[in-house]
Amino acid sequence: MELRLVRTLSLIGAFALGAAIPASAFDYELYGNVRIQGHDFDPLYDYVDPTMTTSLSREGSRVGSLAGNQAEARWTADLALGSISGYAHGANAFADPVLGWRYANGDLQAWMKDTLTLQLPAGDYPQGAKVGLSGFVNGSLKSSGIDLFADATVRWKIELQRLDDYGYDSVEDSRQAANGEMMDVAEPFAPAFQVLSPGSSLATPKSVTFRFLAQLQVITDTYDSLADQHLEETADFEDTLQFFSVDAPPGTTWTSASGVFLPEPVAAAQAATALLALAALAGRRRRT
Repeated sequence: MELRLVRTLSLIGAFALGAAIPASAFDYELYGNVRIQGHDFDPLYDYVDPTMTTSLSREGSRVGSLAGNQAEARWTADLALGSISGYAHGANAFADPVLGWRYANGDLQAWMKDTLTLQLPAGDYPQGAKVGLSGFVNGSLKSSGIDLFADATVRWKIELQRLDDYGYDSVEDSRQAANGEMMDVAEPFAPAFQVLSPGSSLATPKSVTFRFLAQLQVITDTYDSLADQHLEETADFEDTLQFFSVDAPPGTTWTSASGVFLPEPVAAAQAATALLALAALAGRRRRT
């Protein structure tokens, strides 16, 4: 029980989803961290320094094994693709009759941030107007064996914060597989905030600037509290957290601080492809 408590506290400090978009000198960033740990090998870390924002795509990974315990975690983030992917896997050895339990855990968290400036066209807005981002989280969780402290977990959060006026929205969710469960995850998201009230009219185009932060966290835990079984946990989200459109009134144009996030000609095609993918995934989930 004590091992579980220590690990949970360390996750709160190092891996818990952030409560707000962090202050930064950069208008766009990609960063993340990876940790693997096991009963028979010391924790191994891979941190990407968030202040070193010179790349538009980044990645990190760690793999470790000893005495039959294996752990792996890796992530990638790409602003041009509008995506974050993550994979974590842990497998413990069969318990030793003398040494007792074994465990091997893989954890990761990755962030993506960019700043968008939109130009809403002049005209009448009888229904008002919102701006935001749409996308989905897609992947799978697999748990083998039955133990109170063995599971595979994914968490995600997307946060929008307007910079030139008041406006904020966020979505946050999680899924967990345990006790031999297998689970496909295909969840859409669409945070947005109001920029024009119903009945508004614009004589000239209106500029709206907002920053978004997307976070993906993946955790696997194979602690065998009963010391009597082999446990294996996998969280595969290399199919990714994916943005596919900037949501705004027709005729809106936009630019990004990175210069590559969802360029306008690409966004419409990405949205159509993503909607078809979501429909296929939903059908697969209903059949399983």
